[in-house]
Amino acid sequence: MKPSRTTAVVRVFGLIAAIALITGLHYVTDPSRVLLHELFNYLCFIPIIVAAYWFGPWGGVTAALLTSAAFIPHIRMAWASNLPYATSRYAQILVFHVTGLLVGILASFQR
Repeated sequence: MKPSRTTAVVRVFGLIAAIALITGLHYVTDPSRVLLHELFNYLCFIPIIVAAYWFGPWGGVTAALLTSAAFIPHIRMAWASNLPYATSRYAQILVFHVTGLLVGILASFQR
C-alpha cells in the first residue's frame, strides 16, 4: 500500500531534516573529537536506510546522494591534512550508495 501524498511529503522533509542535523553535527564538532565524528558517520546510515525502505532503491540512492553532497565539503575542510582518514570517509560515501541501493531493492522485493 502506497502512503498518501501528505505522508510521503512529511517523510521526505523528515529525511532531509535528519540528514541536515547529522551533517550539522559534523560541521560544529571540532575535528579533534574523532570519536564523535565516528558516531556521526554511522548515524548517516539511518536516513539512507529509512529512505530506501520507504521509497525503494531510488529513495535510498537519493538520500545517499544528499548525504554525500553535504558530507564531502566537511571531509575536505576538516580532514584534508589526514589523508588516510579522509580516504576512508570517501570510501564510506561509496558504502552509503551501495547501502541505499541494496536496502531499496530488498524493500521492493519485500513489498
